Amino acid sequence: MKTNPMKSSSLQKNFWKQLRRFCQILGLVLFLSLFRLTDYGGTDTIPYAVNILFRIDPLVGACVTLATKSVVVLLWPCLVLVALTLVLGRFFCGWICPLGTLIDIAGR
Repeated sequence: MKTNPMKSSSLQKNFWKQLRRFCQILGLVLFLSLFRLTDYGGTDTIPYAVNILFRIDPLVGACVTLATKSVVVLLWPCLVLVALTLVLGRFFCGWICPLGTLIDIAGR
């Protein structure tokens, strides 16, 4: 029995669309959660990484590398993001960025 190539292509596009929406919502929830967790609670220590969005920012990575004249290991996620952007195009804007998610929601 032969499968219809148009049907499998449409199923594949639907899968990627659903995966992108899931990643967008996850990114928005992560951003809002981290934003809420940065509220001052009376202590000067934070037991979790609220700066994860800064770690994936290539501009922060470039600035820190130029300022310290060394590669900071905590900023390796920005290199992953740059590589994904080179391969997939506007990867951050379409899959992770909370502002992109809000723009997509408002567009509907």
